[in-house]
Amino acid sequence: MINAHNLNSRLDEHERLVKFLDTMAVMLGCAQTLNSHFPDTTRPDVIRMSTKLNVLFVGDAKNTESPDSVSTQERLFNYVLWMSLFLSNNNKRKIVFAICHNKRENSHSWLKMLFSLFSRSGIYPSQYGVEEFDSSTYIEWIHAKG
Repeated sequence: MINAHNLNSRLDEHERLVKFLDTMAVMLGCAQTLNSHFPDTTRPDVIRMSTKLNVLFVGDAKNTESPDSVSTQERLFNYVLWMSLFLSNNNKRKIVFAICHNKRENSHSWLKMLFSLFSRSGIYPSQYGVEEFDSSTYIEWIHAKG
């Protein structure tokens, strides 16, 4: 059973990861916040863009979910599908999709899962990586062009 303290702790950790992603997006030049959701009503933790750079940044923080979760995979796949629409018919557009989490043992599993989702959507990554910022902050990211 989850008590109130554990729930608050999990929510605080998730918020820390979201803030880390948001800062990363801004540092990449995506300063415009999109305070909305995708047409299927799902909303990633971070959606930012730069109209000047033609870049859409989508980030999701993972504190309790695992890369093996089918429901997580399907939700993330929907994000990837909406990103593919952003890229379609415009070879100047770019996307960055990032997962931020706190479990080293899941790092390469998240990236493998993201590659699978991108493959299913028909988006071909131009760059990707696994970054360790400290012992509790990891990011897997994929960059693609239209």
